Amino acid sequence: MIAGGPCMSECGLAALDLYAKYKTLDIVSIGCYTPGWDKKVATDLEKYKFSWRESGSVAWYVTEAVDLLRKIKADYGFSKMFISIDDSAMCRGAAKLVEDLAVKDGWQIVGQDKHPIGTTDYSAALNDCKKSGAQILFIWAYSPETSIMLKQWAEMEVPALPIGFIGAAEDPGFWQASNAKALTRSLLSLKQAMFPAT
Repeated sequence: MIAGGPCMSECGLAALDLYAKYKTLDIVSIGCYTPGWDKKVATDLEKYKFSWRESGSVAWYVTEAVDLLRKIKADYGFSKMFISIDDSAMCRGAAKLVEDLAVKDGWQIVGQDKHPIGTTDYSAALNDCKKSGAQILFIWAYSPETSIMLKQWAEMEVPALPIGFIGAAEDPGFWQASNAKALTRSLLSLKQAMFPAT
């Protein structure tokens, strides 16, 4: 039995055939969010009966992201977004869907960054975001290094609210890894600048 992963969609799809071949039970507990997983398993339930995924599908998360962006636009009048993603199949696909739907809702995409997994310096992309006039920094990234991005976001005082799906922020070590005291100060400063009356 194998439990936990593989987490990357590309790897998870490829592994399905190996688990079937060797009759090895596989439980994906996180990641592998691609709808392609569902489709492949559905083609032959008997063959793929050894593989189970409890992590969900990106299709749900895209809906949540678009709903959030609609609410932000309606409540605060924001309209400019910079998109930053991990360079993985799932993040590329999900971000493209969010971008297409957001543009239909009136969002303007003022910049984009696609960084390799394992990136440890996001300053160039954050500088581009800062210069773009973005009000929202939409992030779709699951690598642990994303905590560095948010630490740099705070240090560089990027005036765009970071939202999205940030895997590193779910980790218990995120507070320390992101220098979250500085992150919190930056968020409070950003809130005061955007909403002085609140």
